[in-house]
Amino acid sequence: SKWEDYGISSPIISNCVFYENASPAVLIGEGVNGLLSNLTIADNDTIGLQWKSTGVSNFQSSLVINNSIILDSLALIDSVSAKEIKINSSNGISFGNKYGKNNTNIDPLFCYREIGEYSLHNLSPLVSRSEFVGALDVGCYTPKFDPIENLTILEDSKKQVFLSQYVNYANPGLLYVSAMASPTFSAKSLSSEIKTLVNNDTLTITPDTNWNGTSEILVTMKDIGDEETSSFSVFVQGINDLPQPFEWVYPTTLDTVQISGENSFDWVTIKWTKSIDPDGDEVVYWFNLDDTYYVSLSDTTYDLSHSVLLANWYYDELSARTFNITVSAMDQDQDSAVPINGGPQELFVNRYQFLSTNDDLTPKKFKLYQNSPNPFNPNTHIRFDLPKNESISLMIYNVVGKEVAQIKRDNLSAGQHVINWKGQDQYGERLPSGLYIYRLVAGNKISTKKMLLLK
Repeated sequence: SKWEDYGISSPIISNCVFYENASPAVLIGEGVNGLLSNLTIADNDTIGLQWKSTGVSNFQSSLVINNSIILDSLALIDSVSAKEIKINSSNGISFGNKYGKNNTNIDPLFCYREIGEYSLHNLSPLVSRSEFVGALDVGCYTPKFDPIENLTILEDSKKQVFLSQYVNYANPGLLYVSAMASPTFSAKSLSSEIKTLVNNDTLTITPDTNWNGTSEILVTMKDIGDEETSSFSVFVQGINDLPQPFEWVYPTTLDTVQISGENSFDWVTIKWTKSIDPDGDEVVYWFNLDDTYYVSLSDTTYDLSHSVLLANWYYDELSARTFNITVSAMDQDQDSAVPINGGPQELFVNRYQFLSTNDDLTPKKFKLYQNSPNPFNPNTHIRFDLPKNESISLMIYNVVGKEVAQIKRDNLSAGQHVINWKGQDQYGERLPSGLYIYRLVAGNKISTKKMLLLK
């Protein structure tokens, strides 16, 4: 823009923005009286405003600049004929000396300077209560913050939400790249059991361990213009948690069980600490001896009878051996279990004294004992005495008298014997809970008892 008419022209320029022009953006020539109001001159090539007043035209000229922002250099040529040079600002902030050199060192706080949007933010130091400096209005454009959908996540997991996808610009063709214009985000959960973390535009939602339920999340988008808040619900869906870890109490690696003729009907008590289910469900323990003998328990102890150890002694030539025992915890609604910390424990058993007195322990008569444990799930031990060498048959019947299983042993030696029954029929299928009758036949001798299978 150029004005050069030696006093004939008196340009009045107001509410104009000059940017990205070749130098100078505005030229006031010799003898021209100019009134410039509410201009914004910024980001031009070197010189924003140039005024020539050398006096060669014998015209007195004046230049009045009010309420304007001139960030580029001023090239003001001094003249004795110059009548007036005023550079004023409505809020009393001086732009420099009377020639306007070094006019301001204050950041005017433009809204989106990088895209040529020179509106002033309402916190700009160039804004007063009654007036403002520069060409454009006060107030920055703020994009809309679209609603965020409600979320469902699983217990003990986390979820990330990319917030920038919910920012809606009225004019997507403009690139709002200003550091001041780029929106920032913050988030807050109304429930203390859900933690929120915002990194740039990524919101991470993390529920507390083992917590489930619903909470509102408030997300605030803030940029130089304003801020907007959006809320959405997070439903944390509960899952069936595994029981918590537990420890061995007895046995230890130094413990030895001694079995003799006098204590062959005693037991060794296996102990462990309690496992807690985070969901409050009842914890069931599975006791395992050498992967052949299983017992389901609700207690944290198990009385392992010496007779069970002798019945599972598969190395007849040994007077001592090591058994592997382990315990697992689970609730009744789960298929997986939590093994005891430390893994299987070794139980060293010595039966030397039992073998040395075995001849004296030959039963005097045929006898069938009550099964142990009873009730049971799924294994139980059926013990009996034979006074002489004999073949036996063990039949098991349901409550209506139907035979569901039969176990035969030929040419058993005289002595004490134990049969481990796994609660299965003759086809290997697990039988339902209920009352069962077991009958032992040895030669012409018969004995019958009842037992209860529970699940």
